[in-house]
Amino acid sequence: MHIRNILPVSLLVASITAQGLVYDNGPIINYNGNGILQTSTGATPPAPAANFHSVFGFGSNLTAAVNIADDFAVSGSMVINEIEFFYYQTGSTTTPTGTGVFVEILDNSPAAGGVPVAGSPGFANNLFTTNLVSHTFTGVYKVQDIAQTATNRPIMSMRVSLPTPVVLGTGVYWLQWSHTGSLASGPWVPPISTLDQGVTGNAVQKAGAAAAWVGMVSGVAPATKAQGLPFRLYGAGSVPGSITQTVTGCGSTGIAVQGAPNVGGYIRTTLSGVVGLGLIGYSFNTTPSVFCGCNFAHTWDVVQVATASTIDVPMTTAFCGLPIGVQGVDFGGTGGCPIGFTVTDGFVVTLNN
Repeated sequence: MHIRNILPVSLLVASITAQGLVYDNGPIINYNGNGILQTSTGATPPAPAANFHSVFGFGSNLTAAVNIADDFAVSGSMVINEIEFFYYQTGSTTTPTGTGVFVEILDNSPAAGGVPVAGSPGFANNLFTTNLVSHTFTGVYKVQDIAQTATNRPIMSMRVSLPTPVVLGTGVYWLQWSHTGSLASGPWVPPISTLDQGVTGNAVQKAGAAAAWVGMVSGVAPATKAQGLPFRLYGAGSVPGSITQTVTGCGSTGIAVQGAPNVGGYIRTTLSGVVGLGLIGYSFNTTPSVFCGCNFAHTWDVVQVATASTIDVPMTTAFCGLPIGVQGVDFGGTGGCPIGFTVTDGFVVTLNN
């Protein structure tokens, strides 16, 4: 059940011309400017065996009745004017090959009987032919970790406007879509990708008119991992999630904070250059402080003894806008506090709001 907010008239009017980014479901780039499918511990970078992947992309073909869907959360009010989709067709060049995109915005998962919200475009309408905004090569290729120079899967951006702005109140919604293309292979939608990350979402696929909706997974059974799909929403009234460095560390220990900073998303933290005992700390209190000449980004309310960690954010709208402090410490590291530890740069991950 969704709580429907009455959108101020001024916001609705402003949304008609505003096309600011209001939501980003997750990244397509995870290493060296491309989206790498991690399949091998012998590749560079090596993949942890527990997080091996097996799927370059997922079919999304209206002609074959193959539809896909993924969820997103709204807190307060959101107006959607435009949607940006991503796809590739195997064997294509960087000249766009897509010929269509068909879209619905649902009030629940299609697997649970979700129905279109008021103003949803209607799945029979090809927004590519009537409402195309831009259609370009992203500069990103989907490649395998052992063949990173491949150029046969260029990822395209297809951005379309909606016939009328769609107004959403607080709740969890599902975006359902399907493509058509000019080549026999595809179109395919690359999954959300973050280095060394297994689970990236909970998207679903219906592979045929008589088929059931099933979860989209990558990896070899039984070690399959649920996947999310990239898309971006443009309009007014909401703010996308962000990952922002807030303090500079002391010493040589490095940190990477990546992921999908959304309700229902994830935060992947990896330390580098650890020589002693690595710790990763989190907190909702992001007030910075200084100790032993080192900057601390938050109050370290939760501590993990690890050099890599993933936080899965629940799909709960109450978490929208929540700030999460992230930082690492290396006990035994040099160049930081004289008593024998280093502190990494500190970050604040702010969830979409």
